[in-house]
Amino acid sequence: MTNKKKLYSIPLALLVLFFLIFGSSVALAGTETQLVHGQRLVEGTRIHGNIVTWYDNSGNSINVYDIAAGKQIDITGYTFGNIPVYGDKIVWSEGLNEKIMMYNLSTGEKTQIIPVDSGTDSPDSYGHSIEYLNPDIYEDKIVYVKSEYSNSSPTSRFYSLYLYDLVTHKETQIATSDYSIHCVVYGNKIVWSEKGDIYIYDIPTQRIGSISTSGAAGNPDIYNNIVIWGETHNEESSTYMRDIATHITTQINTSGGMYNRAFHGNRIVWESEYNVDGKWMSNIDMYDISTGKMTRITNSGTAHCPSIFEDKIVYADLRNDPEDREESSIYLYDLSSTVENSPTAEFTANVTSGNVPLVVLFDDTSTGGVPTSWLWDFGDGIDSKHAMNATHTFTKSGVYNVSLTVANEAGNSTVTKLNYITVTSPQTPVADFSANVTSGAAPLVVLFTDTSTERAPNTWYWDFGDGSSLSWYSGIDSKYSMNVTHTFTKPGNYTISLTAGNDVGDSTATKPGYIVVSDPNAPVANFSSNITEGYAPLTVQFYDLSQKAASWAWDFNSDGQPDSNDTSPVHIYANAGTYTVNLTVSNENGTASKNAAINVLTPSSSSGSSEGSSHKNSGGSGGGGGSPEPAKNVQAKEISQAHVANGKPIKFDFTKNATCVAYVSFDAKKTTGKTTTIAEQLKAKSTLTSNLSSGEVYKYFNLWVGNAGFATEKNIENPVVCFKVEKSWLEDKKIDQNSIALNRYNEKKWSQMPAKLLKEDERYLYFTAETPEFSSFAITGKAVEKETGNETEPATGVQDAGQESIAAGSKDGQKSETGKITSIPGFGMVCGIVCLIMVFLYKRK
Repeated sequence: MTNKKKLYSIPLALLVLFFLIFGSSVALAGTETQLVHGQRLVEGTRIHGNIVTWYDNSGNSINVYDIAAGKQIDITGYTFGNIPVYGDKIVWSEGLNEKIMMYNLSTGEKTQIIPVDSGTDSPDSYGHSIEYLNPDIYEDKIVYVKSEYSNSSPTSRFYSLYLYDLVTHKETQIATSDYSIHCVVYGNKIVWSEKGDIYIYDIPTQRIGSISTSGAAGNPDIYNNIVIWGETHNEESSTYMRDIATHITTQINTSGGMYNRAFHGNRIVWESEYNVDGKWMSNIDMYDISTGKMTRITNSGTAHCPSIFEDKIVYADLRNDPEDREESSIYLYDLSSTVENSPTAEFTANVTSGNVPLVVLFDDTSTGGVPTSWLWDFGDGIDSKHAMNATHTFTKSGVYNVSLTVANEAGNSTVTKLNYITVTSPQTPVADFSANVTSGAAPLVVLFTDTSTERAPNTWYWDFGDGSSLSWYSGIDSKYSMNVTHTFTKPGNYTISLTAGNDVGDSTATKPGYIVVSDPNAPVANFSSNITEGYAPLTVQFYDLSQKAASWAWDFNSDGQPDSNDTSPVHIYANAGTYTVNLTVSNENGTASKNAAINVLTPSSSSGSSEGSSHKNSGGSGGGGGSPEPAKNVQAKEISQAHVANGKPIKFDFTKNATCVAYVSFDAKKTTGKTTTIAEQLKAKSTLTSNLSSGEVYKYFNLWVGNAGFATEKNIENPVVCFKVEKSWLEDKKIDQNSIALNRYNEKKWSQMPAKLLKEDERYLYFTAETPEFSSFAITGKAVEKETGNETEPATGVQDAGQESIAAGSKDGQKSETGKITSIPGFGMVCGIVCLIMVFLYKRK
């Protein structure tokens, strides 16, 4: 057994005396039945009704067996402690004591009940985990221990005992200690051990009482009014019981190693451990409170971890483990039965196929009555008698039937498995291999792995194709090893071969040009893009990520012709399709390439009408995504990028002054991340628009913001365009600056938006205009109106508009509605005469 507790020698004379005092050690009349075989490192066996539970200490798995159904129940989960069961409910501490789980056998539902909130409890303020330990269940009551660190002592754990009611979902703290607590619940009572003392809690009155104050007590249990526990004094383990109704405490035994006590009705069972002739033995014993007698249940010397419910005792036993693999069988001992059951034969094998010679270990996994004899028939003319578990070697190829016959005094049973063992003749291996890398710069270190099939080879010979020779020795770099590491020091393409052999023969696998080693100074091509899929027209920003590149050649449409030599260019895909983008980089030491795919989708009619994602000849309402404008009509183009985030003001600045657009701004209603805006200044009107009927045109331009369908009122608000107009154009065309306007083309017509003067510099006037969306635009202005008045007054005596302005204005003239100073007819002559008169009068003085 594993995790063996400290055991204490018991002289044989004391054992005999103990049995004489407390009753016969001869087993009671009862029936022993094997439930399950081959369980690894069984711990914590429990029983209630017909349900048996235990956990596997090697894998911490949860195991449940239904006696009535005669089969195991699969429950996922793992635990480090006991698995209490009551009725149709099973509880345990899941994982690394992270939570308390419950499984309902009636519904098949697994739920977390502790912590009471969802999920796993968070660590405390010091980063330590909070643990939930030692659960027990009775009816709708669950008790458990919560372990955490104290705020006053962050290096020490403290333990709190809790009661949880499954009906009211109320959690009540019972006690707190700086020492580990073991707790059990029965009826309205909770008992627990703490610092070597035993305490009891009455749930209705909420009163705590003391059961034992010896300082050496532990592992209490309770049934009706009886509490039992164990105490160790002078290296002797004793069992005590106390009647809480009469307050009488009784010591059951005074010597021996008594462990894993269980209690139900008037019976107490435990695991007795003792030393006989230097060998440790363990059996299951029982004490009857009503008669005061002790009875030995098992005599195997390897039984452990008992539990009891009414007349049923369950325990684990290593009696079927001659190979010492720590595999237990789970047994049921029925005290109420006097009829021995016949066994039901069953077995397993560690392997069922392989090459000659094939060694197979057969395990008896029979259930029912405990067999007393075994007969194996391996199908090759060889039998094995009286071997519970048998090891057999098949020396010839073939397919074999295997049978096992088990028997006891009640009867026998035979199981035969047809074609169970397949033995094949040895074969030549089929050589194959793989490498962790197949390309890279020199020096390139490659790990080659043998992946040969059929019978495993026992010799290997590697040829790396570079003429290197390795000495005959065993090591990771040896060409005679199964797996080898080799370093390629020179650029080139290398053919690799592996010859794998065994006692039968060998085969060779060759892979031409398998390893490609490049010059370490050669460039490495690599790039990324801001987008790989979208609706046409689609604008894609490519980013060069190459290493050691001196020149770049981009082919955006897989026609084999370079389209750009920029480092990180932008390309617009006007039409739908899947395009292969190729980047070829070069330097004086070589050339490298990389391909990637761009998928351009066809805009649907619904998306085009609702969000303006398509650019038709009538003019798109949404803009963005790229430009359908023919390149021959584009005079200049500039790109600006910004990060678009919901609720933020966004501005795209065109700092290169390549076009008449200074910036574009709006408030974002949607987050799109890095977004591109393209400004195209045109040579003539856009091919997407009709003719503009009025005004002097300064410039035509297109604005495409983001991908198709983005720049709509659904995604942006308060869009503004800032554009600039040359002062020289205004002077040459005699344009009234107050007449400057921005015209937008939409739905087959032009609409005009007023512009506001923002600022000016030596060369330009800068205007802003609000626009519903972005598409095709034209900047226009109107010439200053010519003066209609003359130097003589009209015969009709009616003043023209200019005369009326003088009458209403100052002597110096009046600004026109365009903001310019306009001349008054005859004003210059009058001023001249006035000046001559003033000079004449001055000289007279």
